[in-house]
Amino acid sequence: MKRSYLGWLGIVLAIGLAVATAVTPAPYIVWGYLRGEAFFDGCPSCYWSHKLGENETRVAAYWELQNGGEAAVPVLMEVFQSDDLLVKRGAASVLGQIGPAAKDAVPTLIPGLKSDDEMTRIGVAATLGNIGPEARSAIPALTETLKDERPGVRKAGAYALNLIDPEAAKRLGVK
Repeated sequence: MKRSYLGWLGIVLAIGLAVATAVTPAPYIVWGYLRGEAFFDGCPSCYWSHKLGENETRVAAYWELQNGGEAAVPVLMEVFQSDDLLVKRGAASVLGQIGPAAKDAVPTLIPGLKSDDEMTRIGVAATLGNIGPEARSAIPALTETLKDERPGVRKAGAYALNLIDPEAAKRLGVK
């Protein structure tokens, strides 16, 4: 009888350990350190990418990263490189909420304007606009969005151009 209890206790402890390891950042910390990833709030980019990709943790991760402001930008730049479109869009959205303090992310964001995904192009354009004049280097790429086949992308590009440099937008005929 004691033996069966010990067996069940071992199984319960093993399951508890597996669950604890899966939901804590410890494995992510080791992996992120080995890969040389940027860290925010003690956790590497791979941890934040995972959190932004999960329905149960996405909103909390958005808030935490947004509240991190400029300190979260290096992690968000790495997370933006994800192949997961929801994660990529989430990182862009948070960078846009951070605003001008996210200016270092501009070179990372610009290629997103050529994404195959329309919502990513729209999100990146809006984010660049929210960064404001600090995103001037994106003006040539944003000018290209005005020729996009999708009206939402064109509108987002025009919005961004007006926020970044109203005079340049006017010269381009953007209203």
